Amino acid sequence: MIKKILSIVVLFGLVAPAFCQNLDEMLEQIDLKLRKDKNYLNIHKIVFPNNKINETLYNLPRTNYKDPVSFEAKDNITYEVVFLMDAIGVDSTVLLYVDRIEEKGAGGEQFFGETTGPTRSTERILTYKDLYDLASAKPQAYATLYNEVRKFIRENPDNPPTSLLKINPDNDIKTSFGIASRDNTDFLNFQRANSLHYYPKAKVDKKLGKRGSTAVADSNDYRIEAGFTSVSFSHRAMEFSFGAAGLELGVQENILNLLPFQQMSINGGMRLYVSLSDKKEELAKSTIIDVKMLGRYKVNMQDLSTSLPFVAGSKPRLILSNAAGFDFTITRPFGLPTINFAVMSGSADITNPPFRQLINSKYYTFYSNTQAQGSMMFFWNTSETMTSRFGIEVGAGYYDVYSAEFGSATAGKASVKRSVQDDIFPMLALHFNFAPDGKDIYSGTIKLFDSQVKAYGWLKLLELEGGHVFRVGMTYITPPFARHQRNWETSGGALVELRYRYGF
Repeated sequence: MIKKILSIVVLFGLVAPAFCQNLDEMLEQIDLKLRKDKNYLNIHKIVFPNNKINETLYNLPRTNYKDPVSFEAKDNITYEVVFLMDAIGVDSTVLLYVDRIEEKGAGGEQFFGETTGPTRSTERILTYKDLYDLASAKPQAYATLYNEVRKFIRENPDNPPTSLLKINPDNDIKTSFGIASRDNTDFLNFQRANSLHYYPKAKVDKKLGKRGSTAVADSNDYRIEAGFTSVSFSHRAMEFSFGAAGLELGVQENILNLLPFQQMSINGGMRLYVSLSDKKEELAKSTIIDVKMLGRYKVNMQDLSTSLPFVAGSKPRLILSNAAGFDFTITRPFGLPTINFAVMSGSADITNPPFRQLINSKYYTFYSNTQAQGSMMFFWNTSETMTSRFGIEVGAGYYDVYSAEFGSATAGKASVKRSVQDDIFPMLALHFNFAPDGKDIYSGTIKLFDSQVKAYGWLKLLELEGGHVFRVGMTYITPPFARHQRNWETSGGALVELRYRYGF
């Protein structure tokens, strides 16, 4: 069993890159890309006004042993500032290089008495590497260039800067395969809509009317997400400089194909998320670690799945033992997709079990001690508006099952114990969120694991002033297909519940 869990860890573990480029090499490669492929890059330029040239643009240091350069306010000289505009995954303008363009006068006579006209010479006076160093060496000079670019963009919303892109993309098909953010934006959108726990929201830059990557404080002192199957809670006092904590309690099992209340246990614990960034607010750019330390306590709930009006399922046939474990998520480590890993492991006390099955004139109880799952998550959107958001989760899961044989219907101790299930199964889940104008309306997931489909989702019913949100949640599990139903499995079922969120 341990070897099989370790194989999941190896499969979805973190592998450090074997080689790392130093900063100078990376900057040189960026400059090379800008020189060779500028006609194929979606970058823009403006002409820096001559009347804005001042002492901050004199005697600018340059890299690679080049002499300092000064801007000249002459009629025949212009300066073009080339930059990358805001885009998905790029939350600010990035200066790329500066070209000096000089218009020269007429030349001498050519053969047959012809004369040459005015000529133009272009010189790249500041490369990306120069600008990178200039931002720290002479920040006032960098700010002069940057602020002029931002001013042009703000003052000309209907007349964008000149593009250097020399190809004509087909706007009708350019997003046919979807758009994925180059940072944590898609992951954060998914978690803010579906997680039991709170993630700081993105701040909107009111001047530019765009959404940024930083977090914004809200006025709620506490957050709660509650329904018939689970509840979570966090308070402002549980937040700290680089993350936050929370508590949760529930009666649902996320790895196995079981409806809530069919797991015969209550699980709960503490959640902690940490942002590995110099600034707590920069969640979209940082590596996020979200971990839950959980415990599970066995409780007899065999009649609830058939007596509760919002549950349509059969009585449980499998007992989950008392256990402890964790649920771990890390975003984009070393450039990889988001990685999830969860495990619960314990030991069962099968003395006087709450129910037994009569199979071939013998009485049996089935129980599971360990469950584990590892996966990678990929996200994309159908358009830049991020109205229709998709995610796919690919991984594998493991669980064990033991049988305990009893001599009679009333015998307290088992006479024979043996393992009847100890396998790893592939897991595939497709997630969908519908969020027009950035407001989450609907979410749905279809998960395939061990020849059963588990579908669950929610629909927002009502949102009241002050941050009170009501949702209806639904879960449906199919019977096993392409194989026979095992003795410890139920035939599926459905559950409907009302959920309440506050402070999210």
